Amino acid sequence: MQNTDEQLLTPLGLRSLNKDHPQYCGTHAGDIFLRYSSYNNGAVWPWLLGPYAEGWLRVHGASDEAKFEARQLFLGFVSRNVFEGGLGHLPEYCDGDEPYTHRGCPFYVRPVAEIIRLRKWVLKRSDEIFRDEGPILRIKAKGFEI
Repeated sequence: MQNTDEQLLTPLGLRSLNKDHPQYCGTHAGDIFLRYSSYNNGAVWPWLLGPYAEGWLRVHGASDEAKFEARQLFLGFVSRNVFEGGLGHLPEYCDGDEPYTHRGCPFYVRPVAEIIRLRKWVLKRSDEIFRDEGPILRIKAKGFEI
């Protein structure tokens, strides 16, 4: 877990390849060959936060305290990045290098579904499992609330 935290974890998900690897490609741009080579050789995949958070809880324990820490870590990533690209949504994938430019579909369902699953089931306290907390993320922008 420590290696993954240090080498693959980003504010928007997990990189598909360590930055030190010779085939690492941190930007999804250029001709079709360069784009395809970066797709699985360094791109950041937001949907991987879900499985990673589950693994994190297996290592750190599934106590309410550990779930609170995981909520701050993993859902905090998401809440800081939902204003990029599609408002209230997450992209299909991002560049592996900062500033983690959003790529692919701007309204991709897989990362959004993973965040909902994390918040509603995986990271809930034991006494909250069947209680509804309302919206997944409350976003206020220009007078509108989502």
